[in-house]
Amino acid sequence: MILEHNQKLSLEEVSELTTDILEKLGSFCASEDLIFGIKLSLEEALINAIKHGNKMDSSKSVHLKVEADAERIEIEIKDEGQGFDQHRLDDEKLTTYSSREKPAIDAVMSGDCDITFLLNPTKIEQVRRIAEEGLIMPRKATYFYPKVITGLVLNRLA
Repeated sequence: MILEHNQKLSLEEVSELTTDILEKLGSFCASEDLIFGIKLSLEEALINAIKHGNKMDSSKSVHLKVEADAERIEIEIKDEGQGFDQHRLDDEKLTTYSSREKPAIDAVMSGDCDITFLLNPTKIEQVRRIAEEGLIMPRKATYFYPKVITGLVLNRLA
């Protein structure tokens, strides 16, 4: 299933659009907990796109693309905002990293961080495509586990 929505979107329309998407995703996801998580994330992301990305400018659009099959659900949301300040993203004092869920969630709950993102591992095909396009991936986006022990790669074994 592929659903695309690319138009001007108001805060009042977010709930209706989210409900419509969740109805369409129902055949791909039987877990009520997962549906609730998708609903919460989707509404929050759409509201953020309108409020913070588009700065409540009603002339700007929000692009939403939903792809789903038996193995995955992928949701992409783009606004017409300026994006992130790359210098702030590269500031190691502002961005931290954890490869595990619990420490990431605990950091937000304790107030050490404002937000956490739990991401699927980067696929080697994605790394290859980014490299072929001459782009640079964000810090820690190429974290792979288990890792080959550095000494085996850098030192002669015989």
